[in-house]
Amino acid sequence: FIFQGRKKAMKVIKNTFEMRRSCNDATKVFVDHLLKEVEKEDTFLNEEIAMDLVFLLLFASHETTSTAMTLAMRFLNDHPAVLAELKVHNFTKQFLQLLSVFTL
Repeated sequence: FIFQGRKKAMKVIKNTFEMRRSCNDATKVFVDHLLKEVEKEDTFLNEEIAMDLVFLLLFASHETTSTAMTLAMRFLNDHPAVLAELKVHNFTKQFLQLLSVFTL
């Protein structure tokens, strides 16, 4: 099951690489810079490693964000004094605004 999901994700990443290679978009995104690096002669990157890197970044960033937000909420719930201190510095409003960005 996990391998099927990875296989599908790698297909999407490969298609994205092909799409970015064929488009003439002046806007450069991470994939464009990565593909430029793959094309260099003096690099350790090849397309397979680049695809693995993109997959890893997508997976790691998702897991890291959700875990960090969960731990932050639990910590604030378990330590009301910390939450009170954050309220004094008006950090809570900023934190909740940041949290709303991740939950859209």
